[in-house]
Amino acid sequence: MMEQAIQLLDLYRPSFVKSEAVSLLRAVANRDDPERPLKFQVYDIVYAFQRLEAHRLGIRADKRSVAYNEFRQGYLTSLAMWVPGQNPLADQVKVLIDHQAAGRVEEVASGLKKLFKDFENHHSQQQKGVAGTPRDPKPIDQYILDLLAVNPTLSEKALWRQIEIDSEGLHNPIIGEIAHDSVWIIDPTPEHINRSKKYSRSSFRSRLSRLKKNKSH
Repeated sequence: MMEQAIQLLDLYRPSFVKSEAVSLLRAVANRDDPERPLKFQVYDIVYAFQRLEAHRLGIRADKRSVAYNEFRQGYLTSLAMWVPGQNPLADQVKVLIDHQAAGRVEEVASGLKKLFKDFENHHSQQQKGVAGTPRDPKPIDQYILDLLAVNPTLSEKALWRQIEIDSEGLHNPIIGEIAHDSVWIIDPTPEHINRSKKYSRSSFRSRLSRLKKNKSH
């Protein structure tokens, strides 16, 4: 199974998206947080492969939002309506999800570690991004600023984990339903009307970086 996965993943060119996928899957394989609900581990697997495939096809959420949303829906549909042999990528993701769901941790871990080692021999590439700062913090920005006040070195991974915790336990009124690649943020108005906006998981890297930078000035 993993030999086939290695051959499949070797089709992706070295990129920052690829290195991020490796990090996400390594965390799943190593069970970095044993208390983390299984569904969030599955979300990581789906999210990693979805981003790799979108990058391969040149579909960027920030520049082709309509096309990306169509791709995203089609990708999730292909997993939900999985037919063996129809889509090699979906086959491999389905196998990984099945192993993880069945609790076959050692098989997933050993296969992914071998996969990561192969990847690390082929790529080393980074990208960066910057963003500006709004005058009045949006609810999600204030949420992150509150976390930074407690932990100034907050990482992107720790931020997303806190969002998962707050979504699952309803600990924070602005954190709504979470999916594998996005979260709904509740924005209360002065008229006590709740508006909600979906933020992509990938957007939190630049958002966190921007808020850290502005907070240090």
